Amino acid sequence: MKSSLLLSLSLLLFSINTLVAQSYNKLYPYLGKKRYGYVNAQFLNELPELFSVAGDFHHGVAIVSEKPTGGLFPPFSGLINSRGEFLLKCDYEKFSPFSQGLATVKKGKEYGLVDTLGQIVMPFQFDDAGKYHDGLVPVRKGNYWGYSDAFGNIKIQYQFDDATPFDGNRAMVKHYDTWSMIDRTGRQINAGQWEMSSGFSEGLAAVKFPSGDFGFVDSTGRMVIPTIYEDVRPFVNGAAAVRVNGFWGFINRAGNQIVKPVYYEVQDFSEGFAAVDYRGKWGYVDASGRVVIPANYIEAAPFANGAALVKDNRSTWFYLDATGKVLFSFR
Repeated sequence: MKSSLLLSLSLLLFSINTLVAQSYNKLYPYLGKKRYGYVNAQFLNELPELFSVAGDFHHGVAIVSEKPTGGLFPPFSGLINSRGEFLLKCDYEKFSPFSQGLATVKKGKEYGLVDTLGQIVMPFQFDDAGKYHDGLVPVRKGNYWGYSDAFGNIKIQYQFDDATPFDGNRAMVKHYDTWSMIDRTGRQINAGQWEMSSGFSEGLAAVKFPSGDFGFVDSTGRMVIPTIYEDVRPFVNGAAAVRVNGFWGFINRAGNQIVKPVYYEVQDFSEGFAAVDYRGKWGYVDASGRVVIPANYIEAAPFANGAALVKDNRSTWFYLDATGKVLFSFR
């Protein structure tokens, strides 16, 4: 009861922080002379250039890194708020993006969960851990995976060779060389029949059949989008990237094509737009497939807080709005 109350309180505070962040905390990372800082919504300096890596702000917090003394190892990560105050010091070897208010982190050799207040929710006790989602998180001890709740209590025993996060009442797990579907008790819904799966997302699971082709199944295991693709990625914001004849496009949950497969590479939709690589240059399309920002850039990041970060062939970085207008630039 106490654990449930604490989690409910944490999620309530996460929701409040999200509303506050959406209203007041639009901060954007930029590279100064040697390190990253942040500018505000007017693109004026807000936080000093202190970080070796600086992530986007989401829900009022950002994941940042500082190189250890001597710089002999990859940067460790921590968490800051919109005032630049550390909620978690840069002590973590891995720091995954937040999912439903919790992030999977690694400290030393063990994994745990932290919230957006910087509090450790799940103690560091697992050899590996996946993304927390819908009340459970895949965790590994030794060679096998099971599932824990947000506080480290094992709910499905260690028995799988691999495991993906739950989406609603279903998750995909691996036994030996095949993948199958389980419910929240760990009961297998259908026998292993897929060679690969990235797990459920938005109610559908991407799977690879023995034929070598990819498609999508629903929570009953029924194939709802045929195995006609060379590769697929999970659904994000109502769209999934699919590859046909070596090129990427997008489909919707009905399996209808919304972006033609003509791109060398694509990124997931974010804030209504997807970055796409057309003949070695990046631009952006909307959910109808219309090009909204021409492919003129050698690097591009997803839209976040109303702006997208791109780089041109002269190594100048720009923040663009949804029309392609330059909001801010730096080198």
